[in-house]
Amino acid sequence: MKQLKLAMQRIAIIALSAALVIGLTEIYARSSAPRQNNQGERRELRHRPPELQLSAFPKFIRQCAVFAALALVGRKVLRLRL
Repeated sequence: MKQLKLAMQRIAIIALSAALVIGLTEIYARSSAPRQNNQGERRELRHRPPELQLSAFPKFIRQCAVFAALALVGRKVLRLRL
């Protein structure tokens, strides 16, 4: 009987957690989606090809280099064998 009560409490906690996640997701979805009334504007946004951002490429290379350097330092300092 005690095990059944414990199982029911766990199920109730999981159900409440799931309800909370669903509620928060709905709140986020309503707040983040911009409202557009113009059908033509929406159609134009959907069919627009993605723009290539070459200005972001050097930043990406720099971030990769920093990551690699930190990985090497971490390997030497912590003597990790990866």
